[in-house]
Amino acid sequence: SLLDLPVIYCAAKVGYASADQPADGALPDNDNLEPLFESIIANIPAPQYEEGAPLQAHVANIDSSDFLGRLGLVRVYNGLLEKGKTYGLSRVDGSIENFRVSELLRTQGLDRIPVESAGPGDPLPLIHVDDPAISMTFGVNDSPLAGREGKDHKLTARMIKDRLDRELIGNVSIKVLPTDRPDAWEVQGRGELALAVLAEEMRREGYELTVGRPQVVTKMIDGKINEPMENTTIDVPEEYMGTVTQLLADRKGRMDSMTNHGSGWVRLEFTVPSRGLIGFRTALLSATRGTGIASSISAGYAPWAGEIVTRQNGSMVSDRAGVATPYAMQRLQARGQFSTADVLETLTPPIKMSLEESLDFANEDECVEVTPEAIRVRKIILSRDEWYKWRAKQRRQNNAAAK
Repeated sequence: SLLDLPVIYCAAKVGYASADQPADGALPDNDNLEPLFESIIANIPAPQYEEGAPLQAHVANIDSSDFLGRLGLVRVYNGLLEKGKTYGLSRVDGSIENFRVSELLRTQGLDRIPVESAGPGDPLPLIHVDDPAISMTFGVNDSPLAGREGKDHKLTARMIKDRLDRELIGNVSIKVLPTDRPDAWEVQGRGELALAVLAEEMRREGYELTVGRPQVVTKMIDGKINEPMENTTIDVPEEYMGTVTQLLADRKGRMDSMTNHGSGWVRLEFTVPSRGLIGFRTALLSATRGTGIASSISAGYAPWAGEIVTRQNGSMVSDRAGVATPYAMQRLQARGQFSTADVLETLTPPIKMSLEESLDFANEDECVEVTPEAIRVRKIILSRDEWYKWRAKQRRQNNAAAK
């Protein structure tokens, strides 16, 4: 073997394992899994603990149960954790509060089975959860189409709030904050994709809701606005290096390093504002014909990098209900591309946007209407007169800020 580790040849489907390599296409020469179990016992050290020491246990993660509520996933360093007993819970700030172990479960395969006590196990290091970088507004669907697509859809503010509260039980990466509206909440998370996944899960569970355009979560540091930054690593073929560099330069990205592997691919490392990565993966795949690979990690906070313009075009808005004639649609087609459900033979087929693409496309005065049957981009303010009033107010505020 080229690696300094034991190799066991297994055929999981039939339950065979052997230390001897079988011929190509043949099964191992042993008809049970004993060699695998013996290798685990021989090579994986047992947990180390101090005999007779008081309980020391670390809550390494959390989960939830429909019957028990929030669960703490614990690794025991020393001592014995017993059901029905009271222990002290030490928090990060040093405070200690008492709690009682009402139920104790042990993982067995994919199941959790009740037990009376649990002893020392292999400890895990403390997990640091990065601060939220992106926020979206989740609210009720208040459009004229609300509730028309299905009788069993979950529409009310109470249903949406209960679902967000359930998400908080097992998802430590998000926060749910109130807004100035009783039927909308600000949901903060590490990235646009994580929040889009939550919206997609809710859609599949039968919820109707509106989701606002992703916004960055800022901090005031030394009297100045600071925004979250990301260390982004991108692997692309050489011919797309210039395209990707320009793409990130437009999003206020700064190149930190470039590595040419000599294999036709290059690795680019950038420091980019988190808001610059909103919708970036879609743009990257389009610019590199699906070959670009990107990953990012939090890089702390830095002063506000300035305005980022990611969308040049406006929107065509239908401000009333009615029938659209072929003649009218043909005249409008010259002004843009359609993403409606109606496709006429003489018109260009509509654009089918995913939830993530819709969130990227939505402007500051728009939101995404999410239902089990459809995903629509629309104006937040549906009344034309009210929208013009809002727009005039925004312009006055921007002019005052500029002065």
